[in-house]
Amino acid sequence: MAAMLQAPLRALRAPFRVAAVSHCKDLLSIAWQDGKQSNFPNIWLRSAARDPEVFDAGSLLYKRNDYVEFICKESPLVRAEHEKGSEDILVEWGDHLGTFNASWLRAQDHNINKDLCKKRDFTVWDANFKFPVYNYSERMENFDSWFGDLRKYGLAIFQGVPPNEAGILGLLHSIGQEAQRYHPTNILHIVKDSKEESSYESYTYAPKVHPMHVDTPYYASMHRLTALVGNRYSAPTQDTYSLFVDNLKVIGDIRREEPEAYDLLRTIPVRLGRRRLRTVLDHCHADEHYKYHLDNVVYKTMIAYDEREKLDCINMTNKHAGVDFSVFKDHTTMKKHYDAYRLLQKKLDEEANQQRLILKEGTAVLMNNGRISHGRQDIHATTERYVLSAFLSERMWDTRWRILNGQKSGLEEKWLYGCSPEQLEILADRKGE
Repeated sequence: MAAMLQAPLRALRAPFRVAAVSHCKDLLSIAWQDGKQSNFPNIWLRSAARDPEVFDAGSLLYKRNDYVEFICKESPLVRAEHEKGSEDILVEWGDHLGTFNASWLRAQDHNINKDLCKKRDFTVWDANFKFPVYNYSERMENFDSWFGDLRKYGLAIFQGVPPNEAGILGLLHSIGQEAQRYHPTNILHIVKDSKEESSYESYTYAPKVHPMHVDTPYYASMHRLTALVGNRYSAPTQDTYSLFVDNLKVIGDIRREEPEAYDLLRTIPVRLGRRRLRTVLDHCHADEHYKYHLDNVVYKTMIAYDEREKLDCINMTNKHAGVDFSVFKDHTTMKKHYDAYRLLQKKLDEEANQQRLILKEGTAVLMNNGRISHGRQDIHATTERYVLSAFLSERMWDTRWRILNGQKSGLEEKWLYGCSPEQLEILADRKGE
C-alpha cells in the first residue's frame, strides 16, 4: 500500500532526491540532488520517529509512554543508509532500527527550503475583470479550480444552485462543515424588511444601501468564507446589485498614493464590537435572551496582515466601535488616522473598483473574507429579494488545504501528520511535471 501511495523516485524533483547520506553519532547529513545539504541532530531524529514501536499509523498518535522513554534515552547513531531507487532512509541506533521518508525530511529543513516555498498566485482585479462562473452540479469535478479561485481572486461564482438551505449547505459541504454560529441558526435569512427603515439596522437588512464591509472581523479569528445564495428575486422596476471589491487593489492604491494613510491604517487599532442581531431574537423566548446573547470586542487595525494567506487584508465592518483611549495619539496623528479611515471607505465605494452581481434565484457567491469587501445597492420598493448566508471557519479552510496538499504529495498519512501548512505545500510540489 505504501509503495502505491509514494511517487516513483524518477518522478520526484531534484530537491527531494537523495545524492548521498553520511552520519556520525550525533548527526545525520543528507546531500540532495539540487546541491543543498541538510544536517539533522540525532536527538531531533529520535523525537521525529514514526516507526510502529512508538507511533500508531492507524490513529496517527504516538504511544505516549513508549515514545517518552524512547526520546529520553540517549543512543548514538550507528548506521545511516539510502538504497538507490528508494524514498526511505534507514537509520539505526543501538536500541532501534527505523526509517524516514526522504521527502519528509527535506520539507522539515527550513534552513534550505526558501526557494521551495512557492509564492501564492494572486490576481488583483477591478470592475472590468471577467470571472469564471461555475455550475453547481459540477462543483465536485471542478473543485480544484474554483477552490483555487478563492485564494487567487478571493471569490467564486456559481449558477444553478438549489435556492434553499440544502443548496447553500451543498456548496459549503463540498469544502467542509459550515461554521457554527452564536445563535440558533447557522444559516442567516436576509430579507428586505420595511419595518426596519426607522432604525440604523436598516442599512443591513432593509432597503437602504448596505455599506461595503468584510464579514466577522469582530472575532479574534474571523470566519474565512462567506456564502451568499439567491433564494428568491423579483425586480419589476429596478435591479438590485450586490457589490464586490478586491481589498488587495484598494490597499495597493492607498499604499502607492497615500503611504502615510496606509501606515496609520496598519498601526492604530480600533475596537470592533459584536452584538446579537435583534431579528434573530424572534427564535427565543424573552427569558432566554441572555442564554443566546453574544456581545464582544476585539482590537484590530483597519489594514492588517493575514498570516495564513500571507497578504494584507481589511477589517472594515459596520461593527466599528471607536478607538480605545489607551492607543490614542496626539491630535494631529488621530486626525490623519480618521482621514485615512475615510479614504479607505471612499476607495471601497469607487465604482471603478466594484464588481456588480445580481443575486438571482440559484446564483451564489463564495467570498474569502479579508480579501473581499462586499455591500449592496438600495432595494426598490417593488423588488422582492431573499438571500441565504452562511460561513465556513478558518479551521475548516485550513483543513481542506491540508487534505488537498497531502493528496498531491502522495505520501502516507503518518508523514503528513503534524506538518505545517508550508511544509505540506512543499510536499505537494515534490513531483516533477
